Amino acid sequence: MSLCTEENSGKPIPDSANFNLPLENYRQDMCWDFCVGDQAACTTKSRVCYNFEGYNLIFDYQAVPGYTYTDADIWLGLSAPAAGSTPTPQYTSSSGHCTVATDGSSVHCIIPYRQITSSQDVLGGMCPYGDREGLIFYLHTNAQLKHAAGTVAQGTKYCSFGTAFGYSPANPKSLTLNSYTPRPNTCNRWGWYTAATTAQLGSGIGGPLYVGAGRNDISKATDVGIWSATLSGGNVFVTYSLSGAYSLAEIHVDIGCLPFATCAPGQYKYVNDALATSPAVTSFTTPGLKLPSCSAGQLYLIVHASVDTSYNCS
Repeated sequence: MSLCTEENSGKPIPDSANFNLPLENYRQDMCWDFCVGDQAACTTKSRVCYNFEGYNLIFDYQAVPGYTYTDADIWLGLSAPAAGSTPTPQYTSSSGHCTVATDGSSVHCIIPYRQITSSQDVLGGMCPYGDREGLIFYLHTNAQLKHAAGTVAQGTKYCSFGTAFGYSPANPKSLTLNSYTPRPNTCNRWGWYTAATTAQLGSGIGGPLYVGAGRNDISKATDVGIWSATLSGGNVFVTYSLSGAYSLAEIHVDIGCLPFATCAPGQYKYVNDALATSPAVTSFTTPGLKLPSCSAGQLYLIVHASVDTSYNCS
């Protein structure tokens, strides 16, 4: 991170290497699918991508076959919008931040970073070289498209709520990732692993799924559902069940013998990043993950997910 530059009035500047949506750096790209029209069927879809170029946050809406863009807008905030409300976007076509291509095939949005922090000195505490933890920015984006036949499609919207880790409160109790020694470089973050015995897995373990437990502080987290893990026929099956307006976008499960080598979810034993193409997936069970042969007390399990919310995104 480029800290305290004169160009940006002494505020820290993130770049494409450390400004991540959602919070983790496990994504191999920086794009998400979105559906046009019928969200359940999702017969027509495209992608919206972001990047950080210089001192600007960039969003690009890719072409949608059979449609042309007419408008787009983006809202960013430090807290999620109130349930049932639609936030007023700060960055729109009318404000000059989003530009629709002449042929309507795409939209390009440019948000100068100084505008994100202009109304509140949210990162000023890091200058010079402070130690304030990273911030969560909530995103609400909407685009309007017109079908080639002349009809206007329902606005496409995407709301990523955050990253979740499974926590077991007892028998066995989960331990923090950053407490493990020796700690891999990727584990300097919040989240938990659960060291379980074969007998415990045979009976079944589980607990809540938490989003936003910065510094492993559960009191600050949002409970989005539950997880469970059960041993059957030499394989471990992990089940996610989300509640309310929350759904699963991606799932990552790691199982092995201590010590674990990474806390980067994209490198876990089981990775499923395709759930975003099937809207409103609220329950999912992984295929059987082979039970590793570990010494007593050395078996571990890490349960992770990327979570979406339907609040303000219907």
